[in-house]
Amino acid sequence: VAVLGAGFTNQTTVKADSSSRDITEAGVSKFWKSKFDAEQNRANELEKKLSGYEKDYKTLEQE
Repeated sequence: VAVLGAGFTNQTTVKADSSSRDITEAGVSKFWKSKFDAEQNRANELEKKLSGYEKDYKTLEQE
């Protein structure tokens, strides 16, 4: 098997393609964009909860 594989190495040419880098960067960008969107949604939900707690606190303060 090693001898057969050695014969193929002389015939194989691999060239780097710049488009593969662009695809990788696009994938990474999509990943971090989705992470950012998820954290933004979480922050918005926490803001809503905080606002509700502030209203409850003000109501209790007035009593």
